[in-house]
Amino acid sequence: MVLDLYEVVAGLRALADLDRQSEPYLYNPPAGGHWRQGEEYPEPGTVSAMLGEDHVLAATRPGEDANTASVDSPAYRRHLAGHAIAIDPLAEVYLAAADALPGLVPLRDRHRAALAALQAADIADLLRHDPRTPHPGEDIAAIVRELPADVQHLEDFFEGWYHQREADARPQGR
Repeated sequence: MVLDLYEVVAGLRALADLDRQSEPYLYNPPAGGHWRQGEEYPEPGTVSAMLGEDHVLAATRPGEDANTASVDSPAYRRHLAGHAIAIDPLAEVYLAAADALPGLVPLRDRHRAALAALQAADIADLLRHDPRTPHPGEDIAAIVRELPADVQHLEDFFEGWYHQREADARPQGR
């Protein structure tokens, strides 16, 4: 299983609902634990943990090295590899930047920081490190440039991306 940017954006749509509340959900950096002990059960503390919960990233546990490590660190990568899971280079840049802001920060601010890091990255270089075949007809650099900075606009953006993928996957003449 590989968590990619498409799945990250899909997951962000649900998290955006939590950002609309009068008191938006606040996320910690990894130093506070991707997962932290709640009253009864562990609770997600970072954007990565919250997205991972929806997209089957193996949860870290309080006390594990990976629980307080950035998603782009060897400790976190080893944790995922132990569960046959990886994060593609684009999603990794996004998640590492989203989680990197210090303190308790709402998704809207973490998303803006992550988007800025992703848009500043050399997309072609990141894609050279991804062994998977690109999705047919998809210009990921254009998608990264067009990603909205406002999390409340991700729903419409994702719907367009989804429909483009569906159209590219249909056999010609149908």
